[in-house]
Amino acid sequence: MEQQPLHSLAGSRQELARASHSIPRGLVSYFRMRENQVVYTRAKGAYYWDVDDQRYIDVVSAHGPILLGHGHDEVNTAVTEAMNRAVLTGSPMTGESEFAESALRSLGWADKVTMMSTGTEAVQLAIKIARGVTGRNTIVKFQGHYHGWMDPVFVNTAGMEPPKPASGEFEPGEIPVTPFLPNGRAPEGVVIATWNDIEHFRELMERIGDHVAAVIAEPYVTNFGTFPPPASYLASLKDIAHWHGALLIFDEVVTGFRVARGGAAQQLGVSPDLGIYAKALGNGFPIAMVAGTEQVMQSIVDGRVPVAGTYSGNSLAVAAGTAVLAHLERNEGSLYPYLEALGTELKRGLESAAAAQGVPITCNQIGSLVQILWGDIRDPHSMPGVYRSNRDAVTAVMEGMIRRGVYTHRKGLFFLNAAHTETDIEQIIEAFASSLSSHLAQSAVGGDHV
Repeated sequence: MEQQPLHSLAGSRQELARASHSIPRGLVSYFRMRENQVVYTRAKGAYYWDVDDQRYIDVVSAHGPILLGHGHDEVNTAVTEAMNRAVLTGSPMTGESEFAESALRSLGWADKVTMMSTGTEAVQLAIKIARGVTGRNTIVKFQGHYHGWMDPVFVNTAGMEPPKPASGEFEPGEIPVTPFLPNGRAPEGVVIATWNDIEHFRELMERIGDHVAAVIAEPYVTNFGTFPPPASYLASLKDIAHWHGALLIFDEVVTGFRVARGGAAQQLGVSPDLGIYAKALGNGFPIAMVAGTEQVMQSIVDGRVPVAGTYSGNSLAVAAGTAVLAHLERNEGSLYPYLEALGTELKRGLESAAAAQGVPITCNQIGSLVQILWGDIRDPHSMPGVYRSNRDAVTAVMEGMIRRGVYTHRKGLFFLNAAHTETDIEQIIEAFASSLSSHLAQSAVGGDHV
């Protein structure tokens, strides 16, 4: 395989040095921190171009929002037309009902939706609704699941590095609440449970269920791991929660509209009381929503739960969301099978390239999401299993792929979008094989990986 020259990061380093004088670390989001930091000037389709005008295949997709490809013409045209009418009025605007009706058609299970600007905001609103409906305070969260960067749920999350598996180390309900911030104070009103262990959850709810407002979960664990639960698990989770008078919240910020038009709930056949959606809904524009049944959304109608947000439902976001939903409705039969095929091809190619170099790599895949796990992972569909992955090695190889013109996520999670082609997949696999080879060679001599 012919080796291409490595991308230079000289221009990006200069831009970051400038930014660091006025922005902490030169980054507006902690989760964008990289060893091989790139500063981009534009994006189109499946590609970025950096300040040195070097092209990269994008498999980060803005950490999930880009589903149709960067600069999608239908979405951008709708947003431009909305911008020329009015951006923000502080009052209802035409288009909101069209968006809501389209969202409800897509989801199938919900009765009403309300709009926010980010997934983190939507999580906070869903928790507020659950507490308002039940009159209770406690939220049950699962070890390793991610629900945004605000308390009370910014605890026991994989974040940039995985927490230690809790299963088998603590009695039910005694998993310590671990804040993301070092030496941070654990927030009140949150209890941690072990994922995919229904007996643990049942015992926990038998002791504290009368105080639980809601159980929140990623139905597919996509923050790290990218794997489904057994078919019966979520149904049992819902039954137990309801038995104790608690609500079930699905955090589909990542999976909503990406894995299927109706999200993970559609694929798994279990509907929540409240669902949280964002990212792919706007194809890059900031929009999120909370969907719910008539019973729980009545708390907003009657005023028990106030909903506010200056930028919620702004015309640009609503136009983007409506255009995305319309595109998905027209193309559902072709788009999702195409993304599934690309994901399958990438999974097979990465595993084959690693096997050729004697490296044990397992890839979990759900549609357009592909997660690399490094090591002898006997159970890649469990939290303890995925946490056995050699994250440092994966990160090193991902960083090396950036220098080879493929922009990757440091934790080995690939977000494909509809603009990717089979040729792109081939080039991604080639970059992975080259970076892996370099990593193995440098590790053997104790040098730095490029």
